Amino acid sequence: GSISLSDRLQANGHGSGNGGSISLASASTADMTLNNVDVWANSGLSGGNGGTVSVKNTKGTINVNNASSIRVTALASNGNGGTVDVSAGSSAGQGGVTLTSGSDMEADAGLTSGDGGKITITYYSNNPAVAINTDQGTVHADGPNGFIEFKNASLAELRVSGDNTEISARDGRVTFVNPDGNVTAHLIQDAGPLVVGQVDATGVSVRLEFEGTDNLTIGNVIATSDAFIRILGGDISSANLTTIDTPLL
Repeated sequence: GSISLSDRLQANGHGSGNGGSISLASASTADMTLNNVDVWANSGLSGGNGGTVSVKNTKGTINVNNASSIRVTALASNGNGGTVDVSAGSSAGQGGVTLTSGSDMEADAGLTSGDGGKITITYYSNNPAVAINTDQGTVHADGPNGFIEFKNASLAELRVSGDNTEISARDGRVTFVNPDGNVTAHLIQDAGPLVVGQVDATGVSVRLEFEGTDNLTIGNVIATSDAFIRILGGDISSANLTTIDTPLL
């Protein structure tokens, strides 16, 4: 079976008010699925900061599908992006995260000033087939200090893949964290920009592959262990690579 949500949940700020807080939680081994649903805690239209959205399934997978959106963006000229925390699985039950079919997570700063927000996507799995999948999905935390983090809470490999995806923390950071295991990330954009800020990766071994046929913007890529890094794109604007130890073959 599965737990499925559809329609709209909103805790947006009013006027210059801050966004509110939304929490969705399950302890079922069934999948938690957001299907064409908007979960928004944006700022007000004339000011304020983005709010907080938490989506957790402690024993199973989380699917964000079919043009669903999770947004904690500052909608006015000034304001900070909010916080999105998506967490699937635990030692009590394994689970991955999918963000597919035109779905998005956004925590952008205001149009002219403010800090980007924080988006954390965590899963727990020892099964390589259960991971983070962002096919045709978008993850944005644009603005200074914006932060996107991908994690596997188990000791197994962190795997992140996405085809026709957009990962963007312009002026911020995108991190892949698995200090006790390996890290593999393969992100592709065939028809538009694959934009990231500084990329940090922590793992026993790290393999990062970013491909963009139209436009690919990469900040600093830092891997703190044995690493293989491959960057292909029509327009690579800043690819400063720093690795420690011997690159993998």
